[in-house]
Amino acid sequence: MRGAALFLLPLVLWVGMACARTKGPAHQEPQDQKLTETLTSGDLGRTITVEGVAENRKDGAVLRVGQAELWFPQLTGWPDPGTGRVRATGRLSEDHGRPVFVRRPEEPIVQGVEVPEGTDLREASRRWVLLDASWRWLP
Repeated sequence: MRGAALFLLPLVLWVGMACARTKGPAHQEPQDQKLTETLTSGDLGRTITVEGVAENRKDGAVLRVGQAELWFPQLTGWPDPGTGRVRATGRLSEDHGRPVFVRRPEEPIVQGVEVPEGTDLREASRRWVLLDASWRWLP
């Protein structure tokens, strides 16, 4: 009997520690958050929930929210587009990963978004991104 107790004790301790790691605030699903209608710089770093139309672009998955575009860096494209409308929750951030260039006749053609001469390339390369996002198709 004593040998069985010594065998079970580590098992009980391991299960108890595993359960303790999973406790904490419940993960909020996208439908539980208040909807953010307009993206602003004041929302950077905050967790937001948005609804929009999913679009696959050459450089990744985009959610069109009103006039704004919200990129999902963890997705190279949307899986089966369903209805096309998506509700997503994640941390709003920005990056400068959008490839932009000013075309000059003497230089070879490059990949990216062509912008006019005099454009601030850093500002033109800025885009909104949703980090650590969870999302679902809407009916």
